[in-house]
Amino acid sequence: MNELYDIKSEGYYSGVRQSLIDLMPPGPNKVLELGCAKGYTLLAAREAGKAAEIVGIDILPREQSHERLDHYLRNESDNIAIDYPPGYFDVILCADVLEHFVDPWHSVRQLHHYLKPGGVIIASIPNIRFYKTTLGILLEGDFRYDDDGGILDKTHLRFFCKRNMAELFTGAGFQIAGFHCKMSFLYRILTALSLGLSEGLWVRQYTIVARRPETGPKERPGTHG
Repeated sequence: MNELYDIKSEGYYSGVRQSLIDLMPPGPNKVLELGCAKGYTLLAAREAGKAAEIVGIDILPREQSHERLDHYLRNESDNIAIDYPPGYFDVILCADVLEHFVDPWHSVRQLHHYLKPGGVIIASIPNIRFYKTTLGILLEGDFRYDDDGGILDKTHLRFFCKRNMAELFTGAGFQIAGFHCKMSFLYRILTALSLGLSEGLWVRQYTIVARRPETGPKERPGTHG
């Protein structure tokens, strides 16, 4: 699989996801980013005063990540077993990464273990129901993958609609705090006219904020690894 990532453009690894930073609670937070690329979003979160400790996980070699990260973990699988105590992190970021995993449901359960009670996970996930994608499949019979980004990126292994995104987190013990998306004025009108039923057709990507409950059933040993 790694050779598919080797052909990505430089911008694929060096962007800052400001929209996720804006949704983070005020700092100082201990922040883990899954799929951090070179770590620029984590650095921007610290510069914004929302992160005191920044830890990144990605498939890139350590020398390609930013030297100012407090800790970088190279991980080439979706098994997230890291050397941190339960409930260590205040915030976990997952910017367009869970759809790359073979078993994102297991990964999200593992992240639940490392997030403190009351902490939040903020994840952006492409929406397969977006009308341009579904029209290409339904009307043109074309499930064409892209080399460098997009909903049908060649490195995407799982596909989600909004309902499935919610189930991904609630099934791991999280509470959904909110869904966020960008839509043009026209798409918002169409959504309103359909009483919200058509929303998923006009959204290319959702950002989910999910919270680990303050109290809940105790985890069974081994559920995080």
